[in-house]
Amino acid sequence: MNARLSAQLRTGGSVVHSLQSEVVLVTAARRGVLSAEMIECCRGVVTETCEGFGARASQFDGAADAIRFAVDHPVWVSLDRLVQTVRAATSRELVRRFDTAVTAVLWHGSVWSSSEFIATVTCTPGAADDFLRNQRRGNS
Repeated sequence: MNARLSAQLRTGGSVVHSLQSEVVLVTAARRGVLSAEMIECCRGVVTETCEGFGARASQFDGAADAIRFAVDHPVWVSLDRLVQTVRAATSRELVRRFDTAVTAVLWHGSVWSSSEFIATVTCTPGAADDFLRNQRRGNS
């Protein structure tokens, strides 16, 4: 197994998992809401929130009307709960730090739309083959 993939896999007993999901949150007001500074604020909150769940935000991108991030997470993390926590934490922090800019564009008091996109990301090619190969050698 290559070193990079090995570092991404979490092991526990006879369980090996490497899970990654992609999340997209869209602002409730579908116009240029988020500035570059606000997007950076969201990046910090997303990173911190994911760490609180035992997960890791591995990629992050933002636009004027949405944020998008990938999260590497253990199997026991409830993605819905993680996303709801990210949604609440980013909203609080945006309102706290950018009060007048954010409150001017809130849609019925919300920063984020109630819709979200969560998708699993496919595993690294060959990861299952590497796992099987290591199991056959007696490595766990």
